[in-house]
Amino acid sequence: MDIQTKMNTLTLGKVWEDAPEEQRKVFQEFRAAHPYTEFDFEDLRGNYIGCGRGPQTLLFLPGAFVDADAWIHSIIAFEKDYRIISVGQPTKTLQMDSMPGFICRILEREKVEKATFIGASAGGGAAQHFLQHRPDKVEHMVLSHCTTLNPETAQRVRSSIKIFRLLPIGMIRLMMKARSRKYPPSSRWVEFTKAYARQFMPTLDKETMIGFLEAAATACEEFDFDPEVIRSWPGKMLILSTTGDKISFPRIGELQARYPTAESHIFGDGGHATLMLFPDVYNSVLKSFLTAAYGT
Repeated sequence: MDIQTKMNTLTLGKVWEDAPEEQRKVFQEFRAAHPYTEFDFEDLRGNYIGCGRGPQTLLFLPGAFVDADAWIHSIIAFEKDYRIISVGQPTKTLQMDSMPGFICRILEREKVEKATFIGASAGGGAAQHFLQHRPDKVEHMVLSHCTTLNPETAQRVRSSIKIFRLLPIGMIRLMMKARSRKYPPSSRWVEFTKAYARQFMPTLDKETMIGFLEAAATACEEFDFDPEVIRSWPGKMLILSTTGDKISFPRIGELQARYPTAESHIFGDGGHATLMLFPDVYNSVLKSFLTAAYGT
């Protein structure tokens, strides 16, 4: 998604009409106050949101197909006390081997030596990969609603690719839309979350989706985990999931085995989208972890 498309969200539109007025205003004001910064990297254009103030930096990595503003609630919650970098989706699928250089380019631009990495879903996979290659840049880490990078995960991703190849894009979008019907009614952010999903859905094409999944599967197959990196890394780690998250919850034991010193917290509701559906609860857990990790 290019910058002009991102900025067009300022006008909102029909996709947001079911969201409460005050929530539409939250999103519109956020987008107006948090412009994207673009930069060149290899053969693509990268972008991110940079904001906030404070002695420590939080670097947010989004899940598949969503953008830097998917972290809207956490950015708003922490930008008064922390410097924030929220990484957006580049103009082309980024291969995992290029991820360390891509993120380091952002850190260099922002003159940040190290940060706490907070990755959700696919962003959690990117965070794990980065930690193996550049642990010197990672102060602490939060792996949210993600799985372990290994051949078994690659097999699951390749099974999805086979299905996606057989289906027309309209059917794929309907499948993704169907997930929103399972959003818990106890969340006051349901319509906001649905609107956010409807906003980026039309920008997804089949080629982009399959390309992303192919890159993710390859990354899992080629990931070379070195436990010594984790043993010598001085940072703290938090693993987050939700009992109803069919993607991450069944795999949480694998993550805990790979990162034995990590803390963990399991939410009771919110599925794969707890950070958007229950932001107050989610950010409260994040705050407790950050306070303890930084000793503040």
